[in-house]
Amino acid sequence: MIEAIDAVRVRGDSVGGVVTCIARNVPRGLGCPVFDKLEADLAKAMLSLPATKGFEFGSGFSGTFMTGSEHNDEFYIGEHGRDIQWRNHLYENSF
Repeated sequence: MIEAIDAVRVRGDSVGGVVTCIARNVPRGLGCPVFDKLEADLAKAMLSLPATKGFEFGSGFSGTFMTGSEHNDEFYIGEHGRDIQWRNHLYENSF
């Protein structure tokens, strides 16, 4: 990577790249499900960096090729009738 950067820098040019970040053991319920989502806050921070053109979670941009029933997370009432639980594709596809 350093060699690729040095090779274009001497020509006064630049190269792109991809950064991967994996958060493990994040507590369930961090952020709000509608407003102030953790994903929205992280995306805002990352997209504020100059030249950033994309940001994805879980299945990311490949989710645009799926139907809603394939991609959306399922919500249902927990066994005690008060907890809402879901299957979260974000976690299924991140590890």
